[in-house]
Amino acid sequence: TRLVSDWSSDVCTSDLATLCGADTRVPLAGHLAPEIRNATLLERAPGDEPVKLSLVVRLDQALMDQMIEQLYGQSASRSKRFLSPAEFVQKFGLVDKRNELKNFARANGLTIDPDGDSDQSMIVKVSGPAGTMERTFNLQLNHYRTQDGRLFRASNTDPMVPASLTSYLGAVIGLSTVPG
Repeated sequence: TRLVSDWSSDVCTSDLATLCGADTRVPLAGHLAPEIRNATLLERAPGDEPVKLSLVVRLDQALMDQMIEQLYGQSASRSKRFLSPAEFVQKFGLVDKRNELKNFARANGLTIDPDGDSDQSMIVKVSGPAGTMERTFNLQLNHYRTQDGRLFRASNTDPMVPASLTSYLGAVIGLSTVPG
């Protein structure tokens, strides 16, 4: 007979991670704006402040390296070939990854931008109020002023995301509005 614990490990896929209690949050590193170190904290962003973000699909780096080697490496054909957008989407599973990101966004009360929604895109554009973004990514959005007087919004920590989402989500762009 199978133990219940054996069965539960079989069904704990990303779709069921929350039901299985495997929804541990982990930091998505690299999102802190370095400018906040020398900026003055003004206030917490109002909860109803509109925020637009881009959720960037994580690509499998090993698969990318393999594809580059096959297409352009020493043993590749002399007549160079490129992947079509449709081949790229299929090879890297963009449709499934984008669907995971959209499901996560919707489940957390974010709105998917229908104008920027393309199966061939590596970005899922979302929007929502600052308070919802803070809860979704377990962070705090603040307003800051640089030493030269420029104002910007930034988070005080890296976003925290479910561990089950990290194989789909590579970056969250837009938490910081530091001027270029």
